[in-house]
Amino acid sequence: MTIFFVTNSDSQTADNLAVAKKIAAHTDIKLFDGDALRDRLHDQLLGEKRAIFSMSHGSSVAIIDTDGIGAVVENDGGALAGFKVYAWACQTANFLGGVMAQKNIHWWGYDASITAPDGRKEYLDIFAEVMSVAKNNFEDGIDHSSVEKILDLIKEACHAAEKKLDSFESIEIEDVISLYCCCQQIWSRLCVWLPGEKQPIKHKDAPPIYINM
Repeated sequence: MTIFFVTNSDSQTADNLAVAKKIAAHTDIKLFDGDALRDRLHDQLLGEKRAIFSMSHGSSVAIIDTDGIGAVVENDGGALAGFKVYAWACQTANFLGGVMAQKNIHWWGYDASITAPDGRKEYLDIFAEVMSVAKNNFEDGIDHSSVEKILDLIKEACHAAEKKLDSFESIEIEDVISLYCCCQQIWSRLCVWLPGEKQPIKHKDAPPIYINM
């Protein structure tokens, strides 16, 4: 049973939410839109639930909720011990992921600012398919070997999405940049921190991180 935490505070997170609604499972604990708040998330941390898949804004120190508050921060490590977390959010792998790994948490996060998937009708299914591959497989990452296989699956899904985008007869130039950038970032900027590790696992083909200007 996965806690599916998806905020809605602007156009980028609204696109995330559109994708999330397409891929949600009936067994998920859905904290969407106005329910994607810190207090409601932490109310769900007890019991048998051991995984969180989140789509939100983020920073190097927090997953950010719909109200702009840190839903998951460094001091939450004790409450999340034993959890597997996938944070589709900017930069949480840069500091927060490493801290959480030292508190027995599997952390899938991103080491850069990322581009939201496009939630418009013509693109929605393409990005829903990619994100469903990440959501449906990340919990199976328990060691280097299994994580590397999942990273391959996510990369393959992104490349399949790019091929579908290639088939469109015409796309506005500004859309081309964001669509393909998102596909690239989903796999290439993904970092996986296993519990106790000092460095994250990245896809073997991922390019070096760029500097945000």
